[in-house]
Amino acid sequence: MSDLLDWDSMSSEEKQAAKLVSEHSPLAFMRVWFQLNQGMKFLCNWHHRYMDHTARQVLSGQLKNVVFNMPPGGTKTEYWSIHLPAYVMTKFERTRNLSVSYSKSLVEENSNRIKSIITSSEYQDLWPCDLGKADVANWIITDQDGRNKHQIFSRSTGGQITGVRGGYISQGFTGFVNLDDPEKADSAFSATMRAKAQRIVTNTLRSRRASPDTPVICTQQRLHTDDVSGFLLKGGMGLDFAHIKVPALVTRDYIASLPAEIREHAERDVFGGPSIVRGGVEYWSYWPAKESVTDLMALWDRDPYTMVSQYQQEPVALTGGMIDADWFKTYEQLPFLVWRGVYVDTAQKTGEQHDFSVFSHCGLGVDGNLYIIDVHRGKWDAGDLETEALRIWQKWKDWDQFRPAALRYMRVEDKSSGTGLIQTISKKGAIPIEPQPRGPAANKVTRCMDAVPWLKSGRVFVPAIFDDQGRKIDHVKDHRGETIASTDWVAPFLTEASAFTADDSHDHDDQVDTIFDAVADMLINNSGDFFSGNWL
Repeated sequence: MSDLLDWDSMSSEEKQAAKLVSEHSPLAFMRVWFQLNQGMKFLCNWHHRYMDHTARQVLSGQLKNVVFNMPPGGTKTEYWSIHLPAYVMTKFERTRNLSVSYSKSLVEENSNRIKSIITSSEYQDLWPCDLGKADVANWIITDQDGRNKHQIFSRSTGGQITGVRGGYISQGFTGFVNLDDPEKADSAFSATMRAKAQRIVTNTLRSRRASPDTPVICTQQRLHTDDVSGFLLKGGMGLDFAHIKVPALVTRDYIASLPAEIREHAERDVFGGPSIVRGGVEYWSYWPAKESVTDLMALWDRDPYTMVSQYQQEPVALTGGMIDADWFKTYEQLPFLVWRGVYVDTAQKTGEQHDFSVFSHCGLGVDGNLYIIDVHRGKWDAGDLETEALRIWQKWKDWDQFRPAALRYMRVEDKSSGTGLIQTISKKGAIPIEPQPRGPAANKVTRCMDAVPWLKSGRVFVPAIFDDQGRKIDHVKDHRGETIASTDWVAPFLTEASAFTADDSHDHDDQVDTIFDAVADMLINNSGDFFSGNWL
């Protein structure tokens, strides 16, 4: 079937061969129909076979409920939410499937993709059927007598889920409840959002099974110890779940733990790629053809939370106890700003491998709130740090000429490499740079406690990384709607803020430290001037 490209040029024998292959397994079905519908071959990796191994156990009744965790970009939606539902409608006499995701647009797109397969001329040549009700959120395949044969329901977790079902009260497989990323990635930083998702799973989705035999399949990248996957695995839904996880970086021990029929393919696909040794452990990319081990290691260095939780499926709780990420309000577009500043935390020991320097660009809005615009973090020696400071200043200096919101100064802690930066740039007069004031007792915990009331009261804003429809927002926009920064820094920043502890047991605090300074400068010290109108 590898040369299957043009349906019209295929002979009747080749079409019947395509039918037999498609009926063999969900993965075989996907490889045929992905190529027919997308016009390209599906790049199959061992983890697709692992998904297929799991799905076939569910369809045969060997497994009931499953949590399948894997990295983003691993084509889990392509398999579980598009081709598996289409396959079961092909293989079984009568099915009813309920697909649920955090995003209404995602479940509707998936529903349309399934429908496009079933209604395609190629599919109709092999399995003729009639489309009854055709609404994107609820469509039906009928038999020759007009009775419901197969039904697809598609709902978002924020929408109306009651009144629909997965499966029937009948023997054998008759459909399933499919949870495909039931919560947004940024719910990791919100206890409120996590609790809401858990209530939906318990109060609504549990009762959407037509019978106790209707399986529930949750496919998700891990976000938090208390995300939906964690909640299900702890028995929160009142059901037992098998747990399967695919990490982005795999080891020999992980490969050895796989079922024998999957292990053979994993060894071939994985060990043929390069590896990197870290901490005495050798790591490979789980999918070398798509994700390089070098890039995954770089992500680990840059954003440990995302790597460990969403890629390695080993989530952390993010409970430092001092800062709740729910306190940060979000914006999709900046308001008019009064003035702006750059707040800098420099590496205290520049020779340390894991010590960062950070530049944070913040603005005071006309509403009296603090807006974090951009955060730039890296590792630079003294010479490079000066170059980077000058580059960042020039990048952030320009603003709307009609509403300039002056960039007043760059404030740097007068300590270690920060002292050198202040002295060097002050001598050159290139940019207005000032030492960040510190009182004798102004340690990080004290400054955090000073900032907490302002965070709790919703006075500090970060860019939104998802819109109301669950679509990812990649850029920060100014008051004119023009793109001025990326949102890549937001998740690592919120991770660091959530993990900040009083006993200094957290890994890093360089980003959040600059925001303590910004809160002190823009909100605490200037609040009187702002509300008296002295800033005008």
